[in-house]
Amino acid sequence: MPVGNDGRIPVDVDPSGARPVVLFGSGAPSAVQVIGWDMLRRSVVFDAAGVATLDFGSPPFDGWWMVERTWMRSDSALASSLTVYVGEADNANGVDETGSGNGDVSEYPRGLYVAGGSPLLFVWTGGTAGARVWATAQVALMRVV
Repeated sequence: MPVGNDGRIPVDVDPSGARPVVLFGSGAPSAVQVIGWDMLRRSVVFDAAGVATLDFGSPPFDGWWMVERTWMRSDSALASSLTVYVGEADNANGVDETGSGNGDVSEYPRGLYVAGGSPLLFVWTGGTAGARVWATAQVALMRVV
């Protein structure tokens, strides 16, 4: 489903999920409905080059994730940085970043939207080889109505 040029969709949010959320923009579906919430938790190890790529997967093709909050932690002795991507790990798909990559929390009051079939990727660089990173994404599960 096409979205705006920046990949984000403005919405009229109903926190209860009782009524459909209206999407605006060319090519957007007429509405989506919140059908639940989930905490996606993953961890990965830094490779020999100090890179760790964590793939949260993607929502079903007929649904969306509205990411509300993310959290990350690392036991790397070296300071690492983190870039968040929706889609392939390419500069055009970067949606958030942090210079520390450890102990950071990101809040998305209007949501960070991940369309069905698009992966949500966290990529750390500059970490200690063999060290572990953990991340959690709090998401609202949405479906087109």
